[in-house]
Amino acid sequence: MFMRFCQILAGIGTVVGLLTEPARAADYMKGKVTMDDGSPPPSPVHIQRNCPGSGPVTDATTSKQGMYLWHVSNNIYVPCTLQAEFPGYVSNKIDLTLDRIYLSMELPTLVLHKVGMAAAEGGFKLSKSAANSWNLALKAVGAEKWEEAERELRATLRAAPQFAPAWNALGAACQNQQKTDAARDAYRHAIEADPEMLLARLNLTRLELASRDWSKAAQAAGSLIRADQHHEYLEAYVDDTIARYAMHDLDGVEATLNTGLALDSRHQFPRLEFFQAAVLWAKGDRQGSVEHLKRYLN
Repeated sequence: MFMRFCQILAGIGTVVGLLTEPARAADYMKGKVTMDDGSPPPSPVHIQRNCPGSGPVTDATTSKQGMYLWHVSNNIYVPCTLQAEFPGYVSNKIDLTLDRIYLSMELPTLVLHKVGMAAAEGGFKLSKSAANSWNLALKAVGAEKWEEAERELRATLRAAPQFAPAWNALGAACQNQQKTDAARDAYRHAIEADPEMLLARLNLTRLELASRDWSKAAQAAGSLIRADQHHEYLEAYVDDTIARYAMHDLDGVEATLNTGLALDSRHQFPRLEFFQAAVLWAKGDRQGSVEHLKRYLN
């Protein structure tokens, strides 16, 4: 039975290669800002990108209809958010580290809500020298100049050794230079510095998958699943499935898929359907397998 399962998933190497890369987006994405009643804002609104340890950057300004174009940048390596800035109002945030937002050409809508007084957003306070090197590192990461990014990130961490975003970005810089051990160490430091930083757990999982270290990949994916209380990173269930498949843990694969499919109500990760089809086929449930395969193709 398991050999049949292996035959169905013979292309596992290709699948792993696709999953260990961040989502690739277009150069620009469309966005929209509305008031809480759905109407356009009364005047143009600034769209700000907020990154830890750095001040807000205005990336776009809306039209009279509340529409804007956003130039895609730093979609996975630095935990940044987009937010609408309008006096007397506060908007929801778009988490730019979530791969699923790049599956469409349109960003989630930013909705403005009136508030009496918006509280200043907290964050890690960097010294002047650390902030300077961090800002240089952000530019280098955005330009994919990995050697320069690593140099500036290490300078940042010498001044601020508990700054988790810099450890995470250092992991990405090292990974993109094929410095696997250094990248793994950096991601682990990021998690230790900030256990709530899910992006570092995701990047560590991707690193272990790319390294074909299936046991460590399953551990990393499981750690992400347990820490992700709001189920933001459902791709962890796909990653865990691949790692457990490679370890011949068919029961573990099925348990992970059952949970992941139940959570993926919007069908944002059709690969879960593909793997479920393979499991059902291996168990002899041809009809159930075909149904999940149809959902995967649709």
